[in-house]
Amino acid sequence: MAERVHIQINDRFHCRKETFVRLTFEEPFNRELHEFLGFRHRTVVRRSDDEASGEIRQRIEYETGIKVPWVVRPLAGREWVAYWEEQVFDPEALVLSTELEPMILKGRIQSTGVMRFEDDAEPGWMRRTYDIDVAVAVPFAGRPIAKRIVADVRDSYDRTATFVGDYLDKHDLKGK
Repeated sequence: MAERVHIQINDRFHCRKETFVRLTFEEPFNRELHEFLGFRHRTVVRRSDDEASGEIRQRIEYETGIKVPWVVRPLAGREWVAYWEEQVFDPEALVLSTELEPMILKGRIQSTGVMRFEDDAEPGWMRRTYDIDVAVAVPFAGRPIAKRIVADVRDSYDRTATFVGDYLDKHDLKGK
């Protein structure tokens, strides 16, 4: 039986939702963000932009700055936590759907998410809501693995919020 966890992350940023969505897909922004987060590697391995619908699909490979626990390294065959992410952006609904596939324990960890971008009641501000579902099917270790994933995701998004605020300020994008 899989250990299942649902989390929701809510952020508010001092920019318009269109600005935030644009930044979400810009490489200079992503390079700086993932360097700030301590990721060792991030590569967009496939991207397609549908001109008619505006839909963006991409597959990204990540290697985090998080070490695989030493007891699992021989089974994992790697030192660092790494994963693939499939993203589909629907410009009509302003929704980014994500699916993560870890490079270790394949088929035993599933993570899907839906990120929504909305105007805030205060002009020049927007809200990002990210609903994430994690399922871990590892006997006797599902709960601690799920808790670690949730803690890492929350920490990453807290640090991302700090980065975004600084980035908006540095690039004169506040309220825009």
